[in-house]
Amino acid sequence: MVTKKGTVKKTPIEEFANVRKNGLTAINLKEDDELIEVKTTNENFEIFLVTKNGMCIRFKETDVRAT
Repeated sequence: MVTKKGTVKKTPIEEFANVRKNGLTAINLKEDDELIEVKTTNENFEIFLVTKNGMCIRFKETDVRAT
């Protein structure tokens, strides 16, 4: 999961297998932030985050700690 302000969160898909009746909070967003993208991966990917101004960061998925 990636937010507009650059927060990256990795959660094992198994965490979403048994959703409670009242739902499940996958990510907590700050008031001025919003969810941009959610993708499934297999820990072999490199992640590229690019801004509209052309700035970019690249990192291995394994560099993000699962939460």
